[in-house]
Amino acid sequence: MKLFKIYNEEEKSLDVQDIKEICKNKWTAGFEIDERTKNALDNFDNWISKIPDEYKELSLILIQNLEYYPKKLTNKLLIELHSKLKELPTISDDNTIYAYIKSKDGKTNSSNEYWAMYKLFNDLNREICYENINAIKDWQWNHVQNIVFIDDFSGTGQSFIKELQKSERRYYGKNIYFITICIMEDAIEKIKDYSQKKNINIFPINYYMQKKTFTRNLFNDNMNAKDLLLKLTVYLKIPKQESPLGFNESESLVAFHNNTPNNTLPVIRYDTEEYTSLFPRRHDRKPSWQRMKSEKKLRKNANYNNKSI
Repeated sequence: MKLFKIYNEEEKSLDVQDIKEICKNKWTAGFEIDERTKNALDNFDNWISKIPDEYKELSLILIQNLEYYPKKLTNKLLIELHSKLKELPTISDDNTIYAYIKSKDGKTNSSNEYWAMYKLFNDLNREICYENINAIKDWQWNHVQNIVFIDDFSGTGQSFIKELQKSERRYYGKNIYFITICIMEDAIEKIKDYSQKKNINIFPINYYMQKKTFTRNLFNDNMNAKDLLLKLTVYLKIPKQESPLGFNESESLVAFHNNTPNNTLPVIRYDTEEYTSLFPRRHDRKPSWQRMKSEKKLRKNANYNNKSI
């Protein structure tokens, strides 16, 4: 069954090179090719050759609908998003602070990185940029009207909501702005629901809102296309814990110059021993002192299993 018309009717074959060119033009976004785009294009032919014929059409539709953000584009968008924020009459240095979403383990994350770039490119007053807003004393907090959080992407809205829940009472009567380059439609809905239930004023500001892959008009039959993706994920031996539809079934098609969100479909971002994706998610190696506990546990389990034999 045809999912989408990407065949050359005369040659009865997939126009892979044409689609590759479409991807190149889309991913460069008018800028020169960056390293990540170059790697993806260099590996494109080998990537599609590893995918069985029955899944090629699906894979090509997915990859040409991927939203990729090169560094120069993200830099440009961070400036544009700030200009959009500054158009609001209530925003000033006297009543506004800028923050980011903290990671659970205290390590740096994408929100931290994009907050740093946002304040740099927009030449923000350092006195109103906070790594820890809880350091603001109550009498000072009374003068803060707007809190702006910055991130590159929001797939479910969960990280943002959890950040607000840490100091929920402090946000009553304030205006919370959540600036992202890309956000999923489901994330906006969840944030809206939370805002209404908690009576907290939250205003998402974003460059692009993406819908779930299989609710968009990409295929003639969304259910059949989704079923094919599930089968392809099994064929590629992508672990079940990765979720074939992305984290929390987000069905995202998004990648950035510095990483790919785990909300993005694993066929786009997950490598196995036999399969190399085009936009692999970054997995930084932990130093030895962080691995000690897990490795000790593995050795303990191995010793137990050996004794049981």
